[in-house]
Amino acid sequence: GAQWLDQQWRTFGPLTHDIQLKASIVLDRISREGAHVDQARRDEKVARLQAVVTETTKTLAQAGLTTADVDWLVPHQANVRIITATADRLGLSPEKVMINIEKYGNTTAGTIPLALHTAIETGKLKKGDLILLTSVGAGFTVGSVLVRWGI
Repeated sequence: GAQWLDQQWRTFGPLTHDIQLKASIVLDRISREGAHVDQARRDEKVARLQAVVTETTKTLAQAGLTTADVDWLVPHQANVRIITATADRLGLSPEKVMINIEKYGNTTAGTIPLALHTAIETGKLKKGDLILLTSVGAGFTVGSVLVRWGI
């Protein structure tokens, strides 16, 4: 197994309140008001990236650690630009980032488990490694988990 060390999550963006409500209420409001989530806007992309960096940094700080302690960043595999920008802003070298999007694409909720599988399959993960998992969901939720690998 692995030891769960810490985690962070939050919602943000123009529909934050709606995301926290039941889906039927959201769908009703969207159909009545014509509201929609526009994930393509540059300001939203920048906000998502900054939110990932902020929450990931908080997770490390709560555990009394920094990015210098991280052996592997295993992010949601949305696209290579987001992954490399996240690692760059966190100050992590590309060699510490697990990327397998070129093999599987963006499998939504499956990207982190598949990236972990790739890391295991290729012999990259070692017992005792500190792994930082981070993800953005629907463009307006973000979370990170810090795990000490135990297998």
